[in-house]
Amino acid sequence: MSLTVWKFPLGEGDNDVEIPSGGAIVHVNWATEGPALFVIVDPDAEKVTRSFFVAVNQGVELPEGISAIHYRGTAKIPGGGPAAHVFETTEVTATV
Repeated sequence: MSLTVWKFPLGEGDNDVEIPSGGAIVHVNWATEGPALFVIVDPDAEKVTRSFFVAVNQGVELPEGISAIHYRGTAKIPGGGPAAHVFETTEVTATV
């Protein structure tokens, strides 16, 4: 199995992302187009849909059932803007 790191851009609110099965989120950061996940993946693994919620700034109401255990990271917007907080809304176990 050969592993690599892939970037998955996210938007504000709900996001469904096709990620190779077993992918492990290693970082959340602000990329050119907005918040993004950086995930260690096996490129040959079957892709699965994983769901995420991105809350930009504070005071955003989180979806029902979301708690700190679903938190995946924060992307700080360059130039001192608000931050984008990323929560996973699917239950997934990383295997890579």
